Amino acid sequence: MVVGSSEPTSSRLTHAFAAKQSGAPLEHFAFERRDPGPGDVEIRILYCGVCHSDIHQARSEWVAVGKGSEFPMVPGEQEVGNGAAKAPQHHSAPLVRLPSSS
Repeated sequence: MVVGSSEPTSSRLTHAFAAKQSGAPLEHFAFERRDPGPGDVEIRILYCGVCHSDIHQARSEWVAVGKGSEFPMVPGEQEVGNGAAKAPQHHSAPLVRLPSSS
């Protein structure tokens, strides 16, 4: 996941599970992701939670309350991961490693 905004510079193959249409089961999905640009922070996602809201969105059940769902869709939020890289120009968000509880 790349957080931030900038123009794409190049891309990398990324793997996820996606709904390819409304109500479809999640299946392997490969897509190109751009490299981090100025002001971006790259996070290597290790775990990701899928909440009930994500399920509603993947089923296009919230069309009445706003914009319909766009597909393919990679549902999920509440990611846990490691800071992998940040752009040299990014001064406001240092990479922080939290201790694991074992």
